[in-house]
Amino acid sequence: MYRVPRIPWVPTPKLSPTCTNVELSVYLTDVRRLLKDANSQFWTDAALTDYINEGLRKTVADTGPLRSLITVPLVAQQEVYTLPTLSVDPGSGVQVLQSFDMLNLSIQVQSYIYNIPQVAFTELNARWRVFTNFYRLPEAYAQYGQKNFYLGPIPDQAYPSEWDTYVPPATLIAATDDDGLMWPYTDPVKYYAAYLAQLERQRRDISQDMLALYIERASSSIGETHYLRGGKRLSG
Repeated sequence: MYRVPRIPWVPTPKLSPTCTNVELSVYLTDVRRLLKDANSQFWTDAALTDYINEGLRKTVADTGPLRSLITVPLVAQQEVYTLPTLSVDPGSGVQVLQSFDMLNLSIQVQSYIYNIPQVAFTELNARWRVFTNFYRLPEAYAQYGQKNFYLGPIPDQAYPSEWDTYVPPATLIAATDDDGLMWPYTDPVKYYAAYLAQLERQRRDISQDMLALYIERASSSIGETHYLRGGKRLSG
């Protein structure tokens, strides 16, 4: 069975970047060039658009370039919170995006803002969930499941908080929709889309070549200024 290798870090190559967001029409042209299907003989624009959007989500998940600071009000005596959402407009209309991970959480107390650390849920459970009516300024948070977060101790009053989250890209629909990414993170997308397109036609040899190119370009896009978090390098 073919195993997709873990994306390693390599120094970013000396390329000429285009530091602008990429529209769907540009992605379609780039993918068709890779597939040698300029006349839409084998793939429709609708099919390639689906693959491009999947390539965008894959690239963002692997490299972590899209982050957002989202204000979340902490409520008195509320222990559990979910990852916040973010509204964006790629060009064809507003979309609500669900954050998929959090890097850090800060709480404002009067004029002071401080970060609280993330701990394992078992540690938070043992230290701060012993008494059900123990309320105080939170000192740590723990993830439970995919998008739930517990605070310990439970807030004793309302506090403004700021969540530094990773967010997915918007879904591209219209030809002029842009992805919100800038070079070098736009570079791997077309290769993953081409990989899926060739996989659809059961061209496994060519699809694996495209997947290898995606891995190479994704690892290059991570660059020298990123750091290791959770076994993979994410934007820091």
